[in-house]
Order: sequence, then C-alpha cells, then structure tokens
Amino acid sequence: MDLNSVALRTVVRGGRLVTMDGEITADLVIDDHQIVAMLADSAGVDGDTDIDAHDLLILPGMVDTWFPAPWLHDVDAGETAHRIQVAALAGGLTTIAAEPGKAPTDVGIPSHLSLDAAMWLPVHADSIPTSQQIARMKSVGMIGASVTLLGDRGLTDAELYQLMQVLVQHDLPLTVQPLHHEISLRDPVAEVLATTTLMVLAEETGAWVHLHGMTTAAAVRTAVRARERGVNVTISVSALYLGLAAESGRSLRVRPPLRSQRDMDALWNYVLAEQVDCISVTAMRGENGVPLSDAQTALCLFWHEAVSKRGMSPQQAVRMLSTNPAQILGVFPQKGSLRIGSDADLIFFDPEATWTATNGDALDGTGLCPVHGMELRGFITRVLNHGRTVYDAEHHHDDALVIPGTGKLLHRG
Repeated sequence: MDLNSVALRTVVRGGRLVTMDGEITADLVIDDHQIVAMLADSAGVDGDTDIDAHDLLILPGMVDTWFPAPWLHDVDAGETAHRIQVAALAGGLTTIAAEPGKAPTDVGIPSHLSLDAAMWLPVHADSIPTSQQIARMKSVGMIGASVTLLGDRGLTDAELYQLMQVLVQHDLPLTVQPLHHEISLRDPVAEVLATTTLMVLAEETGAWVHLHGMTTAAAVRTAVRARERGVNVTISVSALYLGLAAESGRSLRVRPPLRSQRDMDALWNYVLAEQVDCISVTAMRGENGVPLSDAQTALCLFWHEAVSKRGMSPQQAVRMLSTNPAQILGVFPQKGSLRIGSDADLIFFDPEATWTATNGDALDGTGLCPVHGMELRGFITRVLNHGRTVYDAEHHHDDALVIPGTGKLLHRG
C-alpha cells in the first residue's frame, strides 16, 4: 500500500501557531497530507485523528539547506539511513537538501527516504558543467550546485569563477562551506579568506552564493558587508557553534573545530540581528569514526540559546529554522510555512518544559549526544510529516513511526 495515497483527516485543536509573522491560536484541519483549514473553533469538525495541542506551540517543520547524507542513494545503507532519519525527525527536521551521491540523471526517490529532500548537484574539480548540462540537471530537479574547497574535489578560484558564470544564467545558487585549503581550519582566517574570495567572485558574476556551516563572526561580517553592496549571498550557521564554545572541553570531531566563547558571542550579534538567514545542523564523527549529527538536538539547542536565554521572538526563530531555508531552496510555501495548502509538517513544542539531553536518548544508533548533560528549555512533544505522526515523545524509542519510502523528492518551485 502506498502510504502517501492514504487520505485521512487530522484535526489539531487548541495550539498556538507560530508563523513567520506572528502567533495565532487556531485549530488546524489536515486532509490529504496538507493543511486545508485554520479555524477559530473546530468543534463541528470530525477527524480520523484528533490531537490536543493546548498549551503547546505549533511550528512548521525545520528545513536544512545542506544536510550531509552519503547514505541517500546507497542501497546497502537502509538501516543507517533509517536511524539517521528517525533522529532527525525526532528533532523536528522534516526537510533536507543534500548531494545525491550518484549521477543526477539517475536520481529518483530512494526506497529508504523517510523525510523530504531536495538535491544539490555536486560539482568536482576539473568537471565544471556547461550551461546545457546545468539546464538538464535543473530539468530533473536539481536546486543548485554544491562544491567544496578542500581535498581532491576542491575547486580552484578559476573553476569557481567559471561555475558562477554558468549558474547565474539559470538563476541557481551555489552552496559552499567557506574554508580555505591552504590554512589550518583551526584558524578563523581560513573561513574569512575563503568568504572574501567567494564574495569577490559573486560580485563580479552576479551569482547567488549560499554559505553554509559558517562559524566565525569575522567571516559572517565579510558576507554581510558584501550583501550591503548588492552581492547575492545567503548565510547559514550551525546551531552547535552557537551553543558550544571551545572552552566547553567537548571533544567533538567537527570541521572546523568549535570556536572560542568570544567568537561565539560575536556571532550571536549577527544571528539576533537576523543578518544570518538560517540555522542548520552539524555533521561530525563520534568515537571510532561513527557518523554523528546534532540533528536530533539542533532545534531545541537553538531555541534554548536564542529564545529562552537571549529573548529572540518565536517568529524570528521560525524564520531562521524553517521559512528562510525553505525560501532559499525554492520550496516555500510548500515547506517552512503554516498556511492553507502547505504540507502538514508540524512540530508540537512546549516552550516552558526543561529537560536534560543524554546519550541514552540518542536515536541515531550511536548512543552519543553532542550536548550530553546540557539542560535545555523547550521540548518537542510530537512531530508530523505530511500530517502523519513520525515522532511522539511518549513513545520516544518507537522508530516504527518512521516508515521508509514515505519521503518525497522536492523540486525548486
């Protein structure tokens, strides 16, 4: 049976809906996996499923603009893919953008995809696509190009310039983590220098550059100043680098390493001013090289640090976690939105609840939580994807709620 074809009505009653513009108390009616009504009183509406959301915020599902997913088209990675997606969905992450890891013309919906995904076209050194090739990739759903500046796949400045000249013809973004290959990644200058080069090339070509995984205030300042000159640049910062400083003493295998408390505090100035566009998750390696991510805790960590501690409005948090990244990927308002016609990707969130993150709660199979021992304010009680419950805090370890093959492949609108 195709679960995506099952049309059931769900009524969510009494929640406070947090949109990009404000909060409203309303009941939601979900049919055919989409929001079909927002009512002041749904007393006369019957549903196959009723959810009581009184005293809870309802947020649109989190959207990540660059999610590391080497398992995406690996036919032998079914169990790994399942565990990673169970953890991501438990953290409210319902939509990702990732590299397909195979020839783009062969990209289809993987049988183990459980959340929704958009695809970046991976471009490697010595293989810059032509305008005709980009057009073909766009026709099969690629939302833009993804490159690295490091290792054998890293592009030179000349190759970046050539690629930007092609992408601008098709109004597609280039996403890159700005890290200079000739400078130690422990040195913040590696990020500043790479950002400076990318901004010069973007200004010259008119190309759109999305900088993901930024970690230093100096590099963000460089990008912000370029945007003030008219450069088309969007910026993503990982939640982990806003919640953990190098002084925390945590031995996390992240690239680049955690930054100083001083740099983290300076980075927050740009986040609170919303000069950073969106918040993302972080890829890392655990003990013995075990793949690890903060996807399960990124939203709660950011909410705790931004809303509970620093007074950010819930509306701004929603813009940075959901709305802005959906717009960057070209999937708004289908994603990142609470409105009639949007996909019913919902996070039920208790903003007053406090809880302590522990390794034992990790659902990705590693038994490791990057923020183990931290007390956080703000707790996810339930997550819906396409109107179906994929996580319920009362049944935290029930991974049967996440069904492989129910995810969708998204195209730029």
